[in-house]
Amino acid sequence: MSSKANQVLDEVHEEEKLHPSTSTQKIRHPNSLLPSFTFRHLNALAVMVVLSASGMVSIEDIAFVFFSFFYSIFLFKFAFPDLAPSLKPPVFGSRINRLLFYYVPLTAFVGLFFPITYILEGVFRGEKERIEAAVPHVFLLASQLFMEGVTFSNRFSLPIRAFVPICYNTRRMFAIVDWSRSEFGKVGEELGGGGWRLQVGKGLAIANLVLWSYNLFGFLLPVWLPNRRAHQVFDEIREEEEIHPSNPTQQTQNPNTQSPSLALRHLNTLAAMFIFIAFGMVRIEDIAFVVFAFIYTIFLFKFAFPNLTPSHVEPPVFNNRLLFYYVQFAALVGLYLPIAYILEGVFRGEKERIEAAVPHFFLLASQVFMEGFSFWRGFSLPVRAFVPISYNTRRIFTIVDWLRSEFGKVDEELGGGGGGWRLQVGKGLAVANLVLWSYNLFGFLLPVYLPIVFKRYCGYKLYS
Repeated sequence: MSSKANQVLDEVHEEEKLHPSTSTQKIRHPNSLLPSFTFRHLNALAVMVVLSASGMVSIEDIAFVFFSFFYSIFLFKFAFPDLAPSLKPPVFGSRINRLLFYYVPLTAFVGLFFPITYILEGVFRGEKERIEAAVPHVFLLASQLFMEGVTFSNRFSLPIRAFVPICYNTRRMFAIVDWSRSEFGKVGEELGGGGWRLQVGKGLAIANLVLWSYNLFGFLLPVWLPNRRAHQVFDEIREEEEIHPSNPTQQTQNPNTQSPSLALRHLNTLAAMFIFIAFGMVRIEDIAFVVFAFIYTIFLFKFAFPNLTPSHVEPPVFNNRLLFYYVQFAALVGLYLPIAYILEGVFRGEKERIEAAVPHFFLLASQVFMEGFSFWRGFSLPVRAFVPISYNTRRIFTIVDWLRSEFGKVDEELGGGGGGWRLQVGKGLAVANLVLWSYNLFGFLLPVYLPIVFKRYCGYKLYS
């Protein structure tokens, strides 16, 4: 076993001696069927039930909570099993934990207590419509708190514990943006006695947007996730080292490997991005997302997941023919057919009919370019995995909007001009992309690709 792996194990055992509360004696038996909930988890569950019973929670948010629950179990069973149930060291040192002690109550007040007070005040005044936009965030945050209580039982591995807050924080960002739009859109509201409530609503929405943006992009992804990754996989790396004692960094070096470069498809997608922007068919939110993703990817590479390999050239994670056909099929369904559908609508002068399909195509083209850029610049494997996962997550929401738009065209004139078949093609493309990219995210990237990426990356870290 390498000296770095021994050092990690020694640190864990020292933590167990210094902090007996983290040892196996204090951890619930892994065969226990039910997690132990604290009072705050039960309170969060009560908030979820009350808000759901009030009818102010959309069916999509309830479905998301159920899906995340079962999907967390799926990931735990098949992608990230608990490889070291007896080793649960603190993720951060004592000084960082002291800061977290103050940070967590701050998030609870800003994210839960103040918004709940704001919602209850609106309900008591009979102004249910005024506070409906704040409900999804509170419901999802309460659900996140309850799910963290479930996953922090001894039955779930560390990556699953990280998946829950990252997943929920990502989903809540969209809910908070909708809340902010609703609050700042109340320009015509009667302010007789309600002016201060309007300002409170705006302040809460902005405060939550800033807080949870920092929590996701400034803490969970660049700080918390890197600290948790090694504890999950070092036991597996240790077992593989005993079977295959060779150094993984030596296995991946190939002196004949050429330096990567941007391929023609990456330049083509970049050109398509600029063309759609130039014609005014791309929303400012999607452009901002692409710019932010570009800058944030570089930030993650520089400060959270640097390249640990001796060479910037890494071998492919997968190398099989089945994946080649899968990528070609995804390109056909996600890029070529949608752009043909969009161009056909543009040539017919029906720009409004096809504008719902543009965000998905623009973001997928941006994803293809960013994947080429991250490989070309020698970004580390976790950063290269972050690109398709983040873009795929964002595109799911645009595809849902596209699907709603296509199935909402019930009043469209279908007689003459071939409008009927175009309507069916639009619906078929939207459904096909929703199925394809949902599987790509939840059936391939998260449960298959991501574990392999972190396993290889943490192998480099232990041996570096």
